Amino acid sequence: LGPPSPRKPIGAFMRTSLTFAVVLNLCLFAAARAADDPNAPIDPAAYDHVIKLAAVGDSITEGVGTSRHQQTAWPALLGRMLGAKWSVGNFGSSGRTLLNNGDFPYQTKGALKKALAFQPDVVVILLGTNDTKPQNWKYKDQFPADYADLIQKFRKLPTNPRIFICQPPLVVGAGNYKINQAGIDAEMPVITQIAKDQSTGLID
Repeated sequence: LGPPSPRKPIGAFMRTSLTFAVVLNLCLFAAARAADDPNAPIDPAAYDHVIKLAAVGDSITEGVGTSRHQQTAWPALLGRMLGAKWSVGNFGSSGRTLLNNGDFPYQTKGALKKALAFQPDVVVILLGTNDTKPQNWKYKDQFPADYADLIQKFRKLPTNPRIFICQPPLVVGAGNYKINQAGIDAEMPVITQIAKDQSTGLID
C-alpha cells in the first residue's frame, strides 16, 4: 500500500476506507493492555488457526462507491495489512440500518446470516450512518436495545468472538440520501455508552 499514483488520484471514499483500515489495524495491535480490557489488542499467537474477522456494516463497509469495491473497501485493505494469519470477510450491505425499525434493517438482510455462518473470531461493526435519515432516527430511543440485540447474536456463537463497535465516520457537507452529521453527532455518545454497557471494544 504505497502512495497513490499521481495519474490515478484516489477519491474521498477510497481515502476514507484506507484511513479506517489503518486506524483499525492500529487498534487491533496497540500497546498491550489488561486482559479484561475489551479494547486490549489481539494476540495472533493465541490462535492455532487462521483468525476470522467479520466486517459488519452498510455501504461504507461493502465498499460501494469505489472502483473495485471488493478489492478497495476497508475490509479488503485491512485483510492485506493483517496478512496470511487472518481471513477478513466483508459482510457489508448497502443502505442498511442498525435500527430494527429502520427502512432497511441489517438484521433482516442475508448478510447477517452469512456473517454468523462465517464463525468469526473477531467482529467489527460499523453501522449507524443510514440511521441518521429522518425516517429512521425517529426510532432513536430503540438504538441501544437494537445494538445490544445484534451484539448478542454474535456473542452466542461457539467461537466467542471479540467484538468491536465503531463510531460512524464524518458526513461531508450536506451529505446524501438525507444522511446528516447532526444525527452522527447524536449517535456518538450513545455508541460510546453501548460499548461500555456491552463490554465491547470501541473504535473512534
